[in-house]
Amino acid sequence: GPYAAAPLAWLGMADDASAAADEMRAAARRRGSVYGYLRGTALHALVLGRRGDLRGAEADIRAVVDLAREGDLLYGALLLLCWSVDALLERPQLDDVAVTLDTTELTPELDKTYLGAWLLEARGRLRLSRGRREAACTDLQRCGALMTAFHTVNPILSPWRSSYALAMPHGERATARRLVDEELRLAHTQGLGIGDGLHHTGA
Repeated sequence: GPYAAAPLAWLGMADDASAAADEMRAAARRRGSVYGYLRGTALHALVLGRRGDLRGAEADIRAVVDLAREGDLLYGALLLLCWSVDALLERPQLDDVAVTLDTTELTPELDKTYLGAWLLEARGRLRLSRGRREAACTDLQRCGALMTAFHTVNPILSPWRSSYALAMPHGERATARRLVDEELRLAHTQGLGIGDGLHHTGA
């Protein structure tokens, strides 16, 4: 599934991840599984985003969201929205989709899962980009609490620390600096570059 193959994209093995996404979507078509197709396209959009092809990711997002809306499966498209937040931030043509992400509530069931943590990270980054700093801080702090509870420290899976640091008020710059330093340290420990440790944050 996409969870198993996503690390290929995060670790720079884009061709392998793309092949896995293509196979997932082909299998979904054979089975007639709309949900399977949504998950395969989430992985494909992640690959495109990691390659910097936000236009291509936009096409995936638009196709999947339209399909999900037709089939009342927007929950099934949530993984794609979380993994494609860079495109939502950079492509104004996707503003209507960004609203969907911004207004998605964290259910008690989601609040115990990786998907819930990724939702909080993506929603927090989106809210920060719109100047809603307090709401962004709340989301990113909760994301960090979940990732810590999952014992997930690798920033390539969730660079929540640097995103949270950007959202913090100026009076908390010492705490923000500590979070950025910690993310850099963890990236180095995991053998990642600075760009992976501070992916897309500008920190």
